[in-house]
Amino acid sequence: MVEYAAGDATGASLRRAGRLVFQRAQAEAQASHPRLASVAAACTLVLCALNQRRAEVTTCNSGSCVALMASAASAEPILLSKCHRVQDSATERARVEASGCRVAHAADESGLPCGPLLVWPGGHETARCIGSLGKGSRAQLPLPSCATVPLPPEEVELLLGSASVLDEIHVSSALALLRRAPSAQMAAQLLVEAVAVQRHSYGPATDNDAGALRPRTVIACAVLKVGCPPPGQPASALKPSALHGRSRWSPLRPRAGCTELGSPTSSGVSTPPPASASPPPSRIVSADLQVAEPTVLRVPIDDNNSRHGGSPPPAHSLFSWRPFRSQQA
Repeated sequence: MVEYAAGDATGASLRRAGRLVFQRAQAEAQASHPRLASVAAACTLVLCALNQRRAEVTTCNSGSCVALMASAASAEPILLSKCHRVQDSATERARVEASGCRVAHAADESGLPCGPLLVWPGGHETARCIGSLGKGSRAQLPLPSCATVPLPPEEVELLLGSASVLDEIHVSSALALLRRAPSAQMAAQLLVEAVAVQRHSYGPATDNDAGALRPRTVIACAVLKVGCPPPGQPASALKPSALHGRSRWSPLRPRAGCTELGSPTSSGVSTPPPASASPPPSRIVSADLQVAEPTVLRVPIDDNNSRHGGSPPPAHSLFSWRPFRSQQA
């Protein structure tokens, strides 16, 4: 991203560079795997560039990964990413259907609809990704949504993560952890651990072995702390056992000033300082990236809540699902 920006760190330049990164990643994936188009192998991606001189944050994301910014002066976080799940985005549903693919719920073993809307063929939550959705799917698009927002002057926490992070714990629990953890490393580690212990993060390894659980997805998050806490108010540590995450969260609404791809105001959000001005000192306190490696657990689970905790399975479930077809003409 820095290479494609070519020394121009404005918001418009970084957004343009981010789109080039996604295009390059798609091209390299196709070149490295000639048979990629015939299989379903894809991933989502989120990029974040922090320009302290201009006091801006630029993000580029595709798919269901999330990026948000929380500050001490605001009770609610600012959502920096755009969700591309067809369940939540009418624009994506229209685009997928225009490509010739179908958007429908999955059908359970009884033939009834269950779970969120998915992209068929394949049963994918999103078609905005890098890679391939499989043979016959024309909905795949590696183009990201990009945004540039002002960086508040007070202490700020930036969170980038896979969809599983905020699917498993409530956003308020995640923000409480970010603000109370003394470092980005501890915040990222505790977030991953809090997500990993949730029931929805795991599913049966096989249909015949009800005692074996394996993760449905990789859990990854990156945390960046910018600015220092006020004197006399040190951050307090928080143990994983103190978290009581909820199974689902309510999507956040983007704040005013957040510019997205194609917006008329996407040329920038702040005025650069004079050329003679000296660069400000770094405000970055700590940063860290944590990834939960897939492991198989053996825990006792009851028959009534053994598969998905009483809720329909996500698109990445280990079970085989098919699209629901209405009986009406």
